[in-house]
Amino acid sequence: MRFTIFSVLLFIFALPINLAFAAESVNQTTSAPTSQSPVPATNTETSQSASQSTSGDSSSFIKKLVPCEGPECQACDVVKLADNIIGFLIQIGILIGVVIFAIAGFTMATSAGNASQVSKAKGMFTNVIVGFIILLAAWLIVDTVMKTFAKGNQSFGTWNEIQCTQQPVGTTPTAPTGTGGVGVGGSTNTSGKYSDAEARAALANANISVWESRPGATSLEGINQNVLNEVVRIKNECNCDVVVTGGTESGVHADGTYSHGNGYKIDIDDTAQVNSFITSNNTPNGTRSDGAQMWKSSNGCSVYAKESNHWDILTTC
Repeated sequence: MRFTIFSVLLFIFALPINLAFAAESVNQTTSAPTSQSPVPATNTETSQSASQSTSGDSSSFIKKLVPCEGPECQACDVVKLADNIIGFLIQIGILIGVVIFAIAGFTMATSAGNASQVSKAKGMFTNVIVGFIILLAAWLIVDTVMKTFAKGNQSFGTWNEIQCTQQPVGTTPTAPTGTGGVGVGGSTNTSGKYSDAEARAALANANISVWESRPGATSLEGINQNVLNEVVRIKNECNCDVVVTGGTESGVHADGTYSHGNGYKIDIDDTAQVNSFITSNNTPNGTRSDGAQMWKSSNGCSVYAKESNHWDILTTC
């Protein structure tokens, strides 16, 4: 019996090591913010809301375990669900231990000198105490192992708190809205993307320069129009110099769906004015897996990651 309990507890506390590394691996892929487009309420949605309000108590418990619902669920959410189940089992185990402890106390109090009853109660006390010691020891072992692997890397995060980044659902590039002169005069491009020449012309119209380490090093071919909209918006609202230092060029950026190569990202120089504008007008959004501090725009469309000498800007709407 003791061996079985020990094995179960060891499994519960060893599994977070795999879960933490699995979640970190899932979050290594480039993530994007969820577009926050207003959707008018329908009669169906209204009736669903009414029915949900009547079952709040029954669904609240499930919501605590299940981290997401619908198409926005990711592989990381499966790992988080497993972590939530482990936490729930630990709470149940503690509750059972308290109940057994109380039963043991009652058994001893009513034993009336019966040696077998006293021995049984002492055995129950011993099992509960040993169980709690195993819980604490297992937690300390896992904590020590995780800190050893992380080696003080703050980007890894807390091992027992799995954080999943949201992926956009059904996000498609939008045509430019005319913000700050992004539109290219006479262009009939309706693909939602710019050619390199169109992008450079749009940036030049907004007095935004493009820096290159050598001729042709920086490419803007296929960049999404809303990405340039965002750069021009920063230029206009910051009222400061903005320099593009990276676009869709290959071989120097990480791959992924929401990546430089697919036109969702652009790099700009991290001047003092740009740094102040981005950090003052956006919301801190945690730390990326590579250690870059992130800020998120108020509309949820853009995430700004502060890399070593530039801002990595991801825009999806």
